[in-house]
Amino acid sequence: MHYCTKKGGTAYYDKGNYDEAIKSFENAIKIDSTDAWTYNNMGILYYDKGNYDEAIKYSEIAIKINPNNAKAYSNMGNAYYDKGNYDEAMQSYERAIKIDPNDAETYYNMGAVYNNKRNYDEAIKCYESAIKIDPTNVGAYINMGALYLGKGNCDEAMQLLEIAIKIDPNNAWAYINMGNAYSNKNNDDEAIKCYESAIKIDPNNAEAYINMGNAYGNKNNYDEAIKCYESVIKIDPNNAWAYIGMGNAYSNKNNDDEAIKCYESAIKIDPNNAKAYSNMGNAYYYKGNYDEAIKSFKSVIKIDPNNAEVYTLLGAVYRNKHNYDEAIKYYESAIKIDPNNALAYIGMGEAYNEKKDYKDAVKNFKIAAKLGNKKAIQRLKDNNITWQ
Repeated sequence: MHYCTKKGGTAYYDKGNYDEAIKSFENAIKIDSTDAWTYNNMGILYYDKGNYDEAIKYSEIAIKINPNNAKAYSNMGNAYYDKGNYDEAMQSYERAIKIDPNDAETYYNMGAVYNNKRNYDEAIKCYESAIKIDPTNVGAYINMGALYLGKGNCDEAMQLLEIAIKIDPNNAWAYINMGNAYSNKNNDDEAIKCYESAIKIDPNNAEAYINMGNAYGNKNNYDEAIKCYESVIKIDPNNAWAYIGMGNAYSNKNNDDEAIKCYESAIKIDPNNAKAYSNMGNAYYYKGNYDEAIKSFKSVIKIDPNNAEVYTLLGAVYRNKHNYDEAIKYYESAIKIDPNNALAYIGMGEAYNEKKDYKDAVKNFKIAAKLGNKKAIQRLKDNNITWQ
């Protein structure tokens, strides 16, 4: 009876009927409350249903019955991971590895934890361990490739992604990351080919379309870029970055009104998207609507108070409004955040120049020149002023 009840639970699980599977396993527990296997499977079922607290509870019971149950620790780690509790997840995975050091999946999951904790070197080590145990672990190759991309090592990333594609030629994410590698190497034509391959495999992959849109944008083919972003929005109408990308394409086509509409759509979806506000501020600036530009840039500062670029842009807007004192104030704020901000120094120099404070103007031009700003160098040369 106990075996049949467990077998029935497994059959229901395989069919995706989790509620009936849980009933079967609950009946099995009534018959034998000391069977760790049943509790462990209950944990898996609740995990698959997205009930992570129940998953953890049943995994803990399985571990109490059998402290050497590596699978229960691993499953508990998965539940903690999806709850965003990465420290508890790592502890669970480490215990699983101590019991079963040949579990590639657990090493892979540990890599994901380190990745989310931004400890990329440790994440790579975990993926390498997973691959040593299971050389066909496609996910480990892809994730490790993405990490090398983030570290700027495109060649290493591409080698790993090529292996992933050989193992699984139908893995869209391998092609997407390969496309990203080509894009980082400024080879947008090859990048686009990779994104197209990904889309053939997975026509609803929004990431492939958005990256392809970015690649077309890099090639100044803004019409094709817009088509890609429109495809993203059809798949995912709440993708703020697709609207931002489309706004950038319209801006580059000198259609700032359409660009602003796109940025507004992005902000409706994600009110804390600093990039959307920043780009909208630029669009208003190009239209000569300085008051709206200021509103947009100040919204960025509320979200990201250490954004030196936006303080510099605010300085430029106030300069164009002939409010030189406000301009200087914002340039000074930019420099406090980024002391090597040559654009802020030259902008401040121009503001002082307009105020006829030539001493402070020259002082700022000299700093900008030392930072390599060509405009500042030329300004000083035109006035026969040395700076080196």
